[in-house]
Amino acid sequence: MTQTNRKESIWNSTFIALLIMSLLWNLGHSMSTNIIPLYVRDLGATASLIGFMAGCFAITALAIRPFAGPAFDSFSKRRLLLASVAAITIASLFYGIARSFPVLIVLRFIHGIGVGCAAPLGMALASDNLPATRISSGISIYSIAQAVAQAIGPALGISLSQRIGYLPTFLVGTVLLVGACLVIAFGVKEVPDPHRPPYRLTLGRSFSKAALIPTIIVFLLTLAFACTMSFMAIYGGLRGVEDIGLYFTVYAGGLVITRPLLGSLSDRIGAPKVIVPTICCFGLSFFLISQAASLPMFLLAAAVAAFGFGACTPLIQADVLAHVPRESRGSASNTVFMGIDAANLIGPLVAGMVIEHLTAIGLPEVAAYSQAWLVMIIPIAAGLVVYLLTCKRVAR
Repeated sequence: MTQTNRKESIWNSTFIALLIMSLLWNLGHSMSTNIIPLYVRDLGATASLIGFMAGCFAITALAIRPFAGPAFDSFSKRRLLLASVAAITIASLFYGIARSFPVLIVLRFIHGIGVGCAAPLGMALASDNLPATRISSGISIYSIAQAVAQAIGPALGISLSQRIGYLPTFLVGTVLLVGACLVIAFGVKEVPDPHRPPYRLTLGRSFSKAALIPTIIVFLLTLAFACTMSFMAIYGGLRGVEDIGLYFTVYAGGLVITRPLLGSLSDRIGAPKVIVPTICCFGLSFFLISQAASLPMFLLAAAVAAFGFGACTPLIQADVLAHVPRESRGSASNTVFMGIDAANLIGPLVAGMVIEHLTAIGLPEVAAYSQAWLVMIIPIAAGLVVYLLTCKRVAR
């Protein structure tokens, strides 16, 4: 009995190291990503340019994925992960001294290469170090570190940038990213895989058919969520709400509670019974944001969003990894993250264009931002429809 329990435990040294690594690199990444809109706005950027600058890292993240997918299954995931986080570190280091939009765009592209590889590699390595019967629970727990970092990072980045300036804040993020590199180098051990296929750039190796429908659903949901990460700080300021960064802190705290509980609940009653109400809650959170005019209302929306987007996306991703062969997990994870990258690119652009159009026709800026949140409920509803039509294939 003891031996069986030990085999079924998810808590091994590499999994713990991956949790720490994920927390550090996502914290550094989200700190820089969420003050970039404020930084370029202070440099004189328009709403459309702010949206492009916020999401343009997804261009290279998307471009690298068809080539990276086969590499994830053919070469050392650990070494590729180290190189990927190093690329993000370089971008973070130079953000604070860049004063022109072209230079910042180049840095965002470098950042995108790192993010495009680091996220699926970390997920694939985590699944490789989990028992087959505990992948869903393990991935839900692994995703907490990522989600908490991405939720705390914006509040920390905004607070630090207001107190010590942009350059020191970017340097703090760089230190965190260097720490992630050290954890990968000395704490992550890769499970030997004697069945690694040779590197070959083919459609079947770059994209996973098994992950196509989940990718579409995650794309639609992330399309809306990307606007939260890009415009929340600006919108809160327009509403006159101080400490808007607490939105992300409450969201993070909610994730710590909801992800393990809902992951376990999904194992017991089935994914559809959990995912459907969580998507509905995600849409509700955007309605609450559009109406919010005080910090308590924003924090209520954050709690609802944690139960919504924060809970359903890792369940969809975990199901993909649980139902593909181990030697294909890199390409399957990579395919899902293609949808995430595309959403991170398109979402802020769409929201930025909506805001500019509404202000151009005479709507006050704060009202234009409020209406943009309502518009972004549309892709959430579309994601729910796709899931309801295909849930038997997504959550088998």
